Amino acid sequence: MTVLWDSGSDTFDALYPRGAYFGRVARFGPSNLFDLHPYVNWSKNGFFLEIDYDAFWRFSTRDGIYNPALILTYPSTNDARFIAQQVGTITGWELGPYIALELETNLIFPGAFLVESSLGDTLFHAVLTMEVRF
Repeated sequence: MTVLWDSGSDTFDALYPRGAYFGRVARFGPSNLFDLHPYVNWSKNGFFLEIDYDAFWRFSTRDGIYNPALILTYPSTNDARFIAQQVGTITGWELGPYIALELETNLIFPGAFLVESSLGDTLFHAVLTMEVRF
């Protein structure tokens, strides 16, 4: 894996990250942040459940937060390091050999960086997908 650093802001730059790096919500990209992301999952008879928690911090307080396309979305307006915490679930069901359903939900609670930047709204996001294989 290649790791690039922006020497002007001490920002980690993930080379070619996938779009939704931290779940399908994709509020934050992988630049200038580190996270703690424990999860548990369980599956039985075609049913799947995953519950996860993710906490985000800025690596450098001299730089802001980027979206998944690595475009600066939240500029650095304060010295707070803690960005947010996210609680999510993925529930899936294999209806047979050709059809699968999946529901992903995420709740994002803003941390000090977002609150002090006047971006302190709690967000809820849900995605329902159906996969058809043939």
